[in-house]
Amino acid sequence: FAGGQCLMGNFTPIQSATYGNCYTVQYDKWQARRSGPDQGLELILYLETTEYIPAITVEKGIQLVIHDQNTLAFPDDEGIAIAAGTQTVIGLRQVQITRLGNPYGPCTTPEDFLKKYGVKYTRTTCQKVCEQALVKTNCNCYDEMAQQINSIKNLTGGVNACRSQEEMDCIYQVQYSLTSNNACDCNSPCKETQFEKTISSRQWPNTEFANVMVDMICKESPDSNCSGLRDSSDSDLREEFIKLNIYFEDLNYELLVEAADYELTQFLSDVGGTIGLYIGLSVLGFFEIFHLIAEIISFCCCRKNTKVEQQKYG
Repeated sequence: FAGGQCLMGNFTPIQSATYGNCYTVQYDKWQARRSGPDQGLELILYLETTEYIPAITVEKGIQLVIHDQNTLAFPDDEGIAIAAGTQTVIGLRQVQITRLGNPYGPCTTPEDFLKKYGVKYTRTTCQKVCEQALVKTNCNCYDEMAQQINSIKNLTGGVNACRSQEEMDCIYQVQYSLTSNNACDCNSPCKETQFEKTISSRQWPNTEFANVMVDMICKESPDSNCSGLRDSSDSDLREEFIKLNIYFEDLNYELLVEAADYELTQFLSDVGGTIGLYIGLSVLGFFEIFHLIAEIISFCCCRKNTKVEQQKYG
């Protein structure tokens, strides 16, 4: 990271039912102080395609998830497919979203979820946790395929994994019921961080550098498949490796804040203005009516006096 060497302690292994062994790269002391590819995370990955299970693993490459710290990654739902034999460059822009919540719209504050389960709240995590909780309640077991969720504390304790046909049918019924009704109340978080991505890639490595990496692998792990690597064709050897460059395009971030389109103070101000207008019109109308009555009375009196004078001098 930023020219420094990564250590084994920076990688946390997790299990995925779809992708097998996965690793989370996270270290609190890694801070991007400058933008650009040289100041980000650079990884060279050896895929060990000889370990792939025939007829089950049908592609070469990795599934990459870029997520906020202390949140769970779900490669099946949120991943980016990275092809083998390529160098992929991913530029990031951070986006922070703040939602108002009630009464303007539903959102969830993450503190209670973090206190209960020990992971940061996301909508996907909430949905997965809710599904596993329903499986545990209705089936009296837990779905061992949801391995990321099973790592959460206080979720699968007290029951065994679902393995019998009856228990598997129960899991399918729970999953089907979730698609037909809104049993899980999982709203968007009131505060969340997302990452906009700019992705580009090219073929990598060339034959000479691939042979150099094979020599390094054989030196570090003599028991690995060195003979098989050395006998591979150029295209097969290239597909044993992936290079990743992940960095921030800019150290600024975008802040999206929800604001009320029509606030209560504006509403009261408009109501007061409207009432004031009608009151003003009412008072003005009262004076106009009074003036009209005075004009009528004055006209009648003047007309009567004129008739009296005409009779007197007529």
